[in-house]
Amino acid sequence: MNMVALLIATGMLFSGPSPKKTFSFSGTVGYGEKFAKTLPNGFVFNLTPSDCGWIMNVHPADLNAQDQDYVWPENPPIRNKNQLFLDDEYDGDWELPLKHPHTIFFAKAAGQAKRQLAWIDAMDRGDYELAKKFDSPESAFGKLVFKVIAYHKQKVQQKIVADPKNSYCADDLSFRVTVSNF
Repeated sequence: MNMVALLIATGMLFSGPSPKKTFSFSGTVGYGEKFAKTLPNGFVFNLTPSDCGWIMNVHPADLNAQDQDYVWPENPPIRNKNQLFLDDEYDGDWELPLKHPHTIFFAKAAGQAKRQLAWIDAMDRGDYELAKKFDSPESAFGKLVFKVIAYHKQKVQQKIVADPKNSYCADDLSFRVTVSNF
């Protein structure tokens, strides 16, 4: 009996961490349309239309909680185009962001989101010692991978972007999302 207990304990010791929760879904969104999907943890994944594409967001379903940003601080670069953008806002190229998977991280609670904002503030002030106290590893956050499956080109009359590469935008965007560690 002791040998069986020893084998079970050894197996538990070397088996590694328990598997993380994952959830996948597919969707389609048209030019200028919004998309929303509630995740198993109660958060909502959004695609919000921009001039020529969409911006991704993940937040609690509670409307009051939308005031707290759960995504932006976790996805550098903070002051430029990052994984949240599926549009041409920063560089005039609407098609390039659709050609690769986007991995974004999100806070799982309001306190965690506030810590990341405090980290950004400390970094902006050059207080790197304080920033270390607020920093968290990526493994502490939820993870979402967004992959474009297909899309159509749509000619648009005018773009807001100062230097667009052309006069097209994406339409009928089909995608697949996998969420983990939520």
